[in-house]
Amino acid sequence: MNSLALTFGVLCLVAAVPGVVRRGYGPWTARIAALLAMGCFAWAALDLPRSERSELAPRVVLLATGTPDAASEALAARLARDHRTVVDVHAAQGAVAARLTELALVAAHGPEPLELVVQWTAPFLPLGLPALGDLRVRAVAPPDTAPFALEDLRVHALGAFQAGRPGALEVRLPAVPAAVALELEVADPTGAVLAKTTHARIPGASQPWSQELSPRVAGVHTFAVRARTGTWACEGRGSFAVEEAPRVMVYGPGAETLAGALAVQGVAVAAARALPPDLSGFAVLVLTARPAAADEERLLTFVDAGGGLFLVGGEDGGGLPEPEQTMAPLSPVLRVARAPRPDQGAGPGEGRGEGEAKPDPKPEPVRPPPDPTPQPESREAPGQAPPTAPPAKGDTAGARPGQGLEETERRTVAMALLIDRSGSMSAEVDGSGGRTRMDFAKQSAVETATALLPGDELMIVAFGENPSVVLGRTEVTRITDLRLRIARLNPDEQRTEAGAALGLAAAQLAGSRAAVKHVVIVSDGEIHDADYTASMARRAAEQGITVSVVWLRSGTSRADPTARIARVGGGRSIPFDDITQVPRFVSSEVASVFGKVGRPAPSGEGTPDPRLAQAPKPPEPRTEPPKPEPEESRPRPPEPQPPRRPEEPAAAPLAVRALAESVLLAPRPRPEFPPVGGVVANLARAESRVLLVAGDEGTPLLAFVNRGLGKVGAWTADLHGAWGRAWRADPAFPGRLALWVRELLPPRATPLPGDLVQERRVAAPLPTARERAVLARLAGGEPVTPEAYVPPRSVTVEHTRGQAVEHARLGLFALCALALLEFLLGWRLARRAPGPAPVSRPARSAA
Repeated sequence: MNSLALTFGVLCLVAAVPGVVRRGYGPWTARIAALLAMGCFAWAALDLPRSERSELAPRVVLLATGTPDAASEALAARLARDHRTVVDVHAAQGAVAARLTELALVAAHGPEPLELVVQWTAPFLPLGLPALGDLRVRAVAPPDTAPFALEDLRVHALGAFQAGRPGALEVRLPAVPAAVALELEVADPTGAVLAKTTHARIPGASQPWSQELSPRVAGVHTFAVRARTGTWACEGRGSFAVEEAPRVMVYGPGAETLAGALAVQGVAVAAARALPPDLSGFAVLVLTARPAAADEERLLTFVDAGGGLFLVGGEDGGGLPEPEQTMAPLSPVLRVARAPRPDQGAGPGEGRGEGEAKPDPKPEPVRPPPDPTPQPESREAPGQAPPTAPPAKGDTAGARPGQGLEETERRTVAMALLIDRSGSMSAEVDGSGGRTRMDFAKQSAVETATALLPGDELMIVAFGENPSVVLGRTEVTRITDLRLRIARLNPDEQRTEAGAALGLAAAQLAGSRAAVKHVVIVSDGEIHDADYTASMARRAAEQGITVSVVWLRSGTSRADPTARIARVGGGRSIPFDDITQVPRFVSSEVASVFGKVGRPAPSGEGTPDPRLAQAPKPPEPRTEPPKPEPEESRPRPPEPQPPRRPEEPAAAPLAVRALAESVLLAPRPRPEFPPVGGVVANLARAESRVLLVAGDEGTPLLAFVNRGLGKVGAWTADLHGAWGRAWRADPAFPGRLALWVRELLPPRATPLPGDLVQERRVAAPLPTARERAVLARLAGGEPVTPEAYVPPRSVTVEHTRGQAVEHARLGLFALCALALLEFLLGWRLARRAPGPAPVSRPARSAA
């Protein structure tokens, strides 16, 4: 209607134009057209209202808790295709609260249906959720629920890890309603699997799971912990550092024995003949002898700086300092001189009562390490007594005592049998019915054990590139499984190197109280490390241990190195051509050893095998000096020995008891601790912590004290001689010694880290129960699955609208045009009109 009125008004204006430009039209024509046009415009300006209808499509804002995934894309595509819904996809990246606030502020509240959908795609932090007012919110999530959050799976270290020391990792997980299978896999820096174990967590349990580890190397170790319940599984990966193992040094007599016990427990230990100039490379020092006076100040500084010191006593005082020594303040116990009991005589040789100790003798100075300078060769033949020794009397009067002051048994022997296990020992012997060379070596070991008597000791070591102890030094009456042990001895492809095995055997025999200590090396070929073996034989001879070699003579064997080993070791070199005679030759060595202690030869060994005539006999004493031999092969002369003390009755062992409960005494023995043969008379300091005492008088045996930043421990008996024999025989001895030494380690300043898991991932992500509860609170109802979500429906909108605004400008223009038209028309008509006629006025009459 308004459009028709507007059109008619325009036509009226057009029709009024000729009235201006042509004659014959008067003003009335233009005025009529203008009136008609104004009427039409007035009608159009009324803009009578009319109704219109339109359909509005719904709008959905999809907010993913993590990164939009395939499920988000599938949901958006379905809504656009099936419901003609406008979908805007946004990512929260875990910060759901911040993104919700942002979307609530920018959301347009129009007539179209708008809905905010929060879809779970990844774990999020449900913190600080905003109030969204009238904005409609829905939640979409998978139907299943994860049993726990990924952050709940944690791994902690129960202490700092060190190479060679046990440690533990603890897997922590909260209580879950379903059973969970846990798996922990640990790898060292080389990629080798250190441990791979599983653990089943029952429903509702929350106790941590601890897994013990024993790292062998230092460096960064990696681990992976996996948890599985039903079809859901997750994994956490991380790493932890393993420090270098602290080093321990043992100094003094018996250092090899104690070092071997500590090495069995994984302690990085070294035995030394002298204290090194720099002690910073060691964490703990174990002293079985008093150091030189020049080293005492260094020990004070070492302990004050955080080092550990363990002092071991002995019959001569051992490593325990005298009260007047510089390092006396370090010791947790003070040595005292114990007066003899009234019923004791003052002279030597009189017995002592049970629990009594002799007055401490003046400590002997520690002998320096042997001078490597070769000494002139002794003129005595091997195996002969020195010229100053009295003639043999059938007992041990002329036997050379071992190192130290411990007593020796008059008629007992200690033998060590070193058996070659190189590859050549697997060769079969012709005419023996398929028996190998190793079989005859095993037979010699069995016959040697059979020939020994109660009180004698036997040790068997197999040697190759690496020695292995088949039978530790054991009293023969306690050997129950010798045949089984020997049966397990088999040859392997190794070189024939006997030096390390000889050193190991000498260290074991050094602690024996037997009158004669002898080592027999049995080999079927050339000893490749003959020089090193000879040096070890010389060291054994200095400790009163003789060494003989029984070896197979072949085309490649050299007699000179073998004879040199036996010569410097004070024994015999016995070659043989028939391997089947090895048991006889070894038995002849047993008979020779028995002769040194005045005991008859074992049955069947009184007459040695005729083949022994082929073995080189000890040379007769020569009247003229021998030709000098090379310096490296000259044996050292025997050291002067102190005069033998008169025989004393053996003192009764001292019972040991604990004063307090402590982890340093684990494992507690049943029924009691092993006894000790004696202790150094002492008194504990007031600040010391005494754990063990000995005897009825309660003499401190094991004590610890703090000094500066370090710790000092003391064992007032010995651990390598006769006093500590029962403790060494205890199977728990290596563990106890390692426990005491580790107690002295400096404290670790490195703080323990928290959760070690650095990366977490899950095979099929699922929301946790906490996240599902947050989504339900946000949406006002339980979340629905993506397939079940339905968007809001489209709506039809009806509204009234007119065109007055659009026509206002055209009407204004038309009014201006009409005014101008009327002005022009009036101006033109005024010009065409004739001028006014003169008006004649009638004349007035004169009247």
